[in-house]
Amino acid sequence: MPNKKSKNKGKRGKSIVVDGKEYPSISDAAKAYNLSLVTVIKRMKRGWSIDEAFGIKPRGRKGKTVVVDGKEYPSISDVARACGLPVSAVRGRLRVGWDINRALEIEVDDRHGKEKTIVLEGKEYPSISDAARAYNLSLNTVKSRLRLGWSTEEAFGIKPRERKRKGKTVVVDGKEYPSISDAAKAYNLSLVTVIKRMKRGWSIDKAFGIKPRGRKGKTVVVDGKEYPSISDAAKAYNLSLNTVRSRLRLGWSIDEAFGVKSRKHKGKTLIVNGKEYPSISDAAKSYGLPVRTVRARLRLGWDVNKAFNTKTDIERSNNTKGKTIVLEGKKYLSISDAAKAYNLPLVTVSARMKRGWSIEEAFGIKPRKHKGKTLIVNGKEYSSISDAARSYGLPVGTVIARLRLGWDINRAFNTKIDSK
Repeated sequence: MPNKKSKNKGKRGKSIVVDGKEYPSISDAAKAYNLSLVTVIKRMKRGWSIDEAFGIKPRGRKGKTVVVDGKEYPSISDVARACGLPVSAVRGRLRVGWDINRALEIEVDDRHGKEKTIVLEGKEYPSISDAARAYNLSLNTVKSRLRLGWSTEEAFGIKPRERKRKGKTVVVDGKEYPSISDAAKAYNLSLVTVIKRMKRGWSIDKAFGIKPRGRKGKTVVVDGKEYPSISDAAKAYNLSLNTVRSRLRLGWSIDEAFGVKSRKHKGKTLIVNGKEYPSISDAAKSYGLPVRTVRARLRLGWDVNKAFNTKTDIERSNNTKGKTIVLEGKKYLSISDAAKAYNLPLVTVSARMKRGWSIEEAFGIKPRKHKGKTLIVNGKEYSSISDAARSYGLPVGTVIARLRLGWDINRAFNTKIDSK
């Protein structure tokens, strides 16, 4: 079997000596050191020694050391991390020809080629990085602040950051505020809300709610009372503005839209089985049918009574026009009645009959005849691959996949699945 081959594959290699002890294979040694075989092999392919691959000895660094600010670092990665910079960013800068100090964002005195000293609170530090360490700050944080225009004292947290107001001052209700943002906070409003209002042409006082917004729309009279707008009337009647507007677009009167008067049905009344209904919708509700179903039937030219008397489209499509059906000597008024008697969904029976099944097959009285070719496995005939697979306790998909790969029929069924 293919699985057995894969299991034995790792044990065919040469023995290996690790830390003075011999192992039958690399795989055995990896297990003994609790390492992945893939990890060990990758390390050895990269030129690592046996002891390095198994973690007995630390990996020797072949790269050159880096000296920055008089201090030696094992690699560029180490100095980048020490400076709080992404390793990829530093390497990228060096690749395009940047100097090591520039790549590490170290300010250097051009006259002497040394990093500039920095004085904080009367004390001189050899470099920004030394000062950052003394103040327990990340070098990257300090440099980011300096790039954003912070002063040296602000960058190191000696002085609080002075926020420069970019916006113009604003006067609201006679009081001056440093910015719109400050005024919005004072009035407990969202800055976004205030700005949106001003963009729509609202005045300062209206944007901040000091003066009411002038209504440009028409007033509306509902039940004899005048309201400044439809919105105000909707609130007074506890209705959604969207609902009111939708009703008005459909031609409802003001009083109908607000529920003061009941909606008058302008359509024709409908008579179903001798009874009059105000609309198709009312008749459909009375018969427990979806309105869409009834409308669709009428559009197809169905008689009104038939459209409401027929319970489902499925019954209509399956010849339930009064034709009886006989099963095992018993007569049923329709396929639907027979399906209920045999505890089968009408949809299932209909689908089977559409596929050409006989009446007895559709109702499960007789087993379905297989029209496909039979199959002989180990001298025994089976009606299908599915039957043979079940007999051998195998998934049908597995058997079919094996046959597609060109396996012999007996081999496809005799080979068991390795559960491990």
